[in-house]
Order: sequence, then structure tokens, then C-alpha cells
Amino acid sequence: MAGNCCQVATQERPVLPGEKNLRLTLKRLTALEPAPQRYEVRDTGQPGLALRVYPTGHKAYCVVKGVDGQGRRIKVGDFSDITLEEARQHAKRLLGQLANGIDPLQARRQARAQSITLRTALADYLKLRPLKPGTQANYRRFIAGHLSAWLDRPLLGITERDVLRRFQALSEQSGPICANLTFRMMNAVINFALATQGLPGDSPVKVLSRAKVWHRQAPRTRCLSPSELHPWWNATRTVSNPVARDYLRFLLLTGLRRTEAARLRWPCVHWDDATLTITDTKNGKPLLLPITAPAAAILRDRAALRIQGNDFVFTGDKAEFTSVQSAIDQITEATGIAFSSHDLRRTWASLAQDWIPYPQVKALLNHSAGGDITLLHYAHPSREQLRTAAETVAARLMHLCEPASAEVIPFPHRTNS
Repeated sequence: MAGNCCQVATQERPVLPGEKNLRLTLKRLTALEPAPQRYEVRDTGQPGLALRVYPTGHKAYCVVKGVDGQGRRIKVGDFSDITLEEARQHAKRLLGQLANGIDPLQARRQARAQSITLRTALADYLKLRPLKPGTQANYRRFIAGHLSAWLDRPLLGITERDVLRRFQALSEQSGPICANLTFRMMNAVINFALATQGLPGDSPVKVLSRAKVWHRQAPRTRCLSPSELHPWWNATRTVSNPVARDYLRFLLLTGLRRTEAARLRWPCVHWDDATLTITDTKNGKPLLLPITAPAAAILRDRAALRIQGNDFVFTGDKAEFTSVQSAIDQITEATGIAFSSHDLRRTWASLAQDWIPYPQVKALLNHSAGGDITLLHYAHPSREQLRTAAETVAARLMHLCEPASAEVIPFPHRTNS
């Protein structure tokens, strides 16, 4: 009988409903059940330590302490990850820091901030941001190439003075455009890290704006004049690579970006309704472009020389066509007309704005409406309007390229009744 009494005396008293203070034990903590609302049970064995029980059943130790008249709760660890004794030791350490005026949360933030380097911030930015492969490659090339000495430095350790000095040096070494691009990319990476990691402060790149040292860059406006189109077109006939010849002509007649044309595949060419679909666009929005009569002639020539197993319209050594610079150099040498692939797109746009309405120019170029409410919500050209506009531009371009040629007959297409 006495033995039973002794056994009963040593049994743990169960936790009463609503009880908030008791000496925590593993058995008592395990027995705590979730409630509709989160609640805490504080440990009388280690003042300041508490266990939070969440409605999901999750349990976590925390330190509860009043600091400067405000209650502070600092997580110690999950119930499933550390023992009760370990939680009490951690709580004692954290309470000691608070008593000495040290903010453990701030210390944790500083430690985390010191672990975030330019290299890790760049990796996170490229992983989480929806960037195209070419854009990602540029970020790596400019930041890793021109700021390699900073890659393993903590972001918060890069100062405004560092930025000013490196910007000036890079401007002298690699030119103003390179310096601007490098630090604009770096600024994007740092701002992303500040926003996603909760880091304090601002990007040190902001000093370039305050100091007004960004290099002024005039927008590129070079394009072929109407009088240059005839000699330019004639010179394309002498290009040694017929793929390059057709590719450059196609750029002029469609206004496509060089990568949009280079990555065009045959499954995206729809002969039945005389359209082609550009899926890999700069703004991410697919472009359904009418196939005009001159463009159709080029596509037929390419189709006749289609390579088995290669879906690219303009084929190259690496599947898609990239070897255009040699053709550009040949044309420039023959005519004295210096141009780039993108200048042909600007040529299309600059001439088209005199021949067709502006909303149709933007639509055929796949330019965003931006803040233009009318273009964004109301003025949407129909497919037939865009076809007529595209045929108009192509016909007038061909008249400038081949003044003595016969009238261009629009490419026949099926219409939806």
C-alpha cells in the first residue's frame, strides 16, 4: 500500500485546460493538444522559456521577454528538433544577451546579411527572376566579368565609395556603355536581395544617380534611308551565303528582331491562313504576324532548301542561324552603307509610320502599349487591318528596293467567315 502511495506521489499532474505556467517536461509537452487558436505554455523551470502550440499541431520553443516596455518573442527552435534541456540552454543564452542590451534578432539579421555575397545574390536573382537565357548570360558576363573582385564580398560591405571608384575605372577601361550596363545590372541584383532577404539600407549604386555620373546614352536611331534601299537590296544578291541573304531581306520586310527571325521554326509558319507565330519575343507576348507576298517568296525559297531534321527556317551551323556578320560586312563593303541587323527593324518602323496608322505600327512590331490607355484598352487593330497594313508596308518597301519591279500581288490567304 505504501509503495502504491509513493508511486502516485511521483506521477506528473496532467496539464489543466487553460493552464499557462508550469514546469515543462517532455511528457507534458508531448501531451499538449492543438486548439482552434494558438496558445503558449510557459516554463517555470526556466523563466522566459515558453512552448507555442499552433492549430496545425506544430510546436515551437520561444523566449518571451519584455524589452523597453515591449514584449519580445524570439524563436528558439522547433519541438521536434531540439530537446527540452537544449531549449532551456538556448533560452538562458538569449535572455543573457537581452539583459546585456544585445538584440538577438538583430544579431541574426546581421549574421545572415554577412553571409549574402554578390555571388549568392546574383545566383538567387537569376534563379528566381523570369529572365531569358541570353539575359542571364549577360548578367553573368557583365557582373562576373567586370566585378569579379567583389563576388565573394558581403553585399552590405560594398560601399558607395567602392562603387564610384570602380565605375570610373570601368568607364576608362571598357567604355561608358559597359560601365552603365554593369552597374545597372548590379543595382537590380542588390535591390532584389534587399527586397527578398529583408536586408537593411539601400543599394550603394544609388550614389551614381546622386552624384550624376551615369553616362548619357543617346538612343540608337540609325536606319537605312529610302535612297539607300535600292543599292542595299542589290548588294544582298552578291552575298555568298544565301541563308544570310534571305535572313537580312526577311528582317527588312517584316520588322522582326534578329533573334525572332533566327529562331523562327517551320511549325510556326501557317500557310493555310498566311500567318507566322513568333513565340520567343522580347515582351513575352506571342506575335501573330501576317505573311506578306514578298515575305512568302522568301519562305518558299527557304522551304525548297529545307534540311531534313532541322525545323529552323533560317538554318545555321548550330541549328538556328547566327552567322550574319560576314554578310553585313560584304554589303557594307559593296555599298558603303554601315548597318546592323536591328537597323533593319528601325528602317521598317521609321518608314511604316508614314504609311499606316500608328497603332498598327506598334502592333506589328509587338511593342507594348505602355501607359497609353487608348492603345491598351480600346484601339486594338483587327487581323484584317494588320494584314492590310503589313502588305502596304511590304509593297512600298519592295518599290523602294526594286523600283522597276512589277506590282506586288498580296499573298492569298483563307479568311474566317
